[in-house]
Amino acid sequence: MFRWEASVPEGLRIRERHEDAYAWALAQAARLRRGGAGLKGLDRAELSDFLEEWAEEMLSGARSQLVNLMAHAAKVARSRNPAVIGHWRSECVEFHDRLIEEYRASMRDRIDIASLGDGPAAKSKQASPTTANRLPHCRPIAPSLSTS
Repeated sequence: MFRWEASVPEGLRIRERHEDAYAWALAQAARLRRGGAGLKGLDRAELSDFLEEWAEEMLSGARSQLVNLMAHAAKVARSRNPAVIGHWRSECVEFHDRLIEEYRASMRDRIDIASLGDGPAAKSKQASPTTANRLPHCRPIAPSLSTS
């Protein structure tokens, strides 16, 4: 029995990834830590899939924060309404902080800044009346994503 399983009732101990990914991940992590005999019960194929899916979720989160940051920065740059600029600036700070938390240098080659406006979230932002008249010559930049 793994350390975390002591508090879980017998009938709720789920070992299949698709039934309870969280419990399954904890069980796999415990097997990895034990090494040796514990590795026999390791679900290698599912663990590989799980880690790849988790990595994609992390990448998607960073992309989403970047899209939100760029959209709100464009709103600040384009708006002439002082009543909303402060709100959008605070949103920029929030999205920037989240991006800094989520972004990793290894994601750099997987984030194509030029295509970020092609996703569903970006399209919904482009369709809003406040962002419909963006300056055509504005190019998104993300200096905090530089690894140099």
